Amino acid sequence: MWLVGRITENPFPYVKGMSAVILVLVMVQCIRQSHKTDQQAVQWGVGLIALYLILVSPSVFQWYLVWLLALVTLTQSWLTPAWLYWSWSVNLAYLETLPIFADAPYGLRIVEYAPVFSWIIGYWWVVHSRKLASAPDGVPDAAR
Repeated sequence: MWLVGRITENPFPYVKGMSAVILVLVMVQCIRQSHKTDQQAVQWGVGLIALYLILVSPSVFQWYLVWLLALVTLTQSWLTPAWLYWSWSVNLAYLETLPIFADAPYGLRIVEYAPVFSWIIGYWWVVHSRKLASAPDGVPDAAR
């Protein structure tokens, strides 16, 4: 919710909407899971948990990420380093209580989240470019 709180004065209606959308995505994924391998289902679950924590949670503590780390060990993905980094960097929030870091709370957030977002965007870009490269005319099947 802290991310949405930076955009709007009253984030609660938006957070409720995003929570509902994520819940519907989870339900649809569970229904459609029959044609996916177990590894793909776990990767989807990890992605949805991370999406929920990044967008909706007002603060992320290390014990929130325990579930994410437990699921990451079940599957190998290009995103695994991002989740491992995030589980470590979430501890940087405790540095805000020290006087030396009192003037730099956004600097700590940047160190905490910029690599995670960069890794996720890089992963999306690589996957998307592979789909474009594998399509015969440069247009992926989903865009037709």
